[in-house]
Amino acid sequence: MFLSKPTQEQKAEELIDCLRKKRSETVLKELENSKENDWIKNTLKGFKLLRLASQIDSVGVVSYIIEHYPERLNYQDVYGKSCLFYAVEQEQWNTVKYLISKNINYYMADKNGNSLLHILAKIKAKKEYEVIYFELVQKLISHRRIVRGKNILGETPLHIACLNSHKKLIQLLIDNKSLIHCKTEKGLTPWDYCQFSDKICIDLSTMNDPDDGTPNSVSPFSNESFSDSEQSGGNKLKRSRNTS
Repeated sequence: MFLSKPTQEQKAEELIDCLRKKRSETVLKELENSKENDWIKNTLKGFKLLRLASQIDSVGVVSYIIEHYPERLNYQDVYGKSCLFYAVEQEQWNTVKYLISKNINYYMADKNGNSLLHILAKIKAKKEYEVIYFELVQKLISHRRIVRGKNILGETPLHIACLNSHKKLIQLLIDNKSLIHCKTEKGLTPWDYCQFSDKICIDLSTMNDPDDGTPNSVSPFSNESFSDSEQSGGNKLKRSRNTS
């Protein structure tokens, strides 16, 4: 691939450029044949390579990086996004399937306070990918803090699901104690968002917020595993202030 031994910077740029051209097999071969890949762990270009691989569903490259440099799995960039965020945003479900088989920190949020559940609420996966879509949803909705988490606009995943007429997800969120009358920074409830949508699929106007007598779900991740100092980006979900 290279006429002479490239510098670390040149090698990174060449591999990133190859991925942009969808030449994943070439990139994977170069990584496997090289003994000087620590730049993936130590430089921003290393995460850039992982991000791009996640966005184009290059599972081979993603798995190589995660298996050799597991600290990149939950790394958050300047936008607060991990490789899983990028894969979900681009609906690259093969990569998503691989990543959620690993020790993912599901409590991450991007710099705008959006969790993975906020992002999923915007997406209606094609039928052939619904299984992996809802597998990820189920992992997220088992944690109350994620279900009720707000972004910087004060929107919960339920707000966004309502805006996108995502009936099945709306029902799952309600079943998992999402706050129905939770208000955004502009004072809008999920029901208000329903009325802005193309189709009102569930009438929330007569529903009550869930009984909060049951304890919150407990994160499967210990503080030791995911301390603030260990999570690049370090963004956490904003808790809803509404209680019932």
